[in-house]
Amino acid sequence: MPFTPERIDKLIKDEKGLGLLDQIAYRYIKLQDTLGKLIRTYFLLKGENVENLTMIDIIVLAERVGLPIDENLWTDLKV
Repeated sequence: MPFTPERIDKLIKDEKGLGLLDQIAYRYIKLQDTLGKLIRTYFLLKGENVENLTMIDIIVLAERVGLPIDENLWTDLKV
């Protein structure tokens, strides 16, 4: 289902539609959190000390070692 602005407005006005949008947002946030934990765990298993690094610093490190993510992509995913 394409999410056009008109479709989203219609979903917001409908209780079931609003619930659907809420679930999509919740699951997307959980996916972001899981991806962040996965990247952090990858570096911990590789012996990198990333315990005190911010997520952006970890993403920059990931880019440096050739993982298919960079700061722009991470920022786009967080929006």
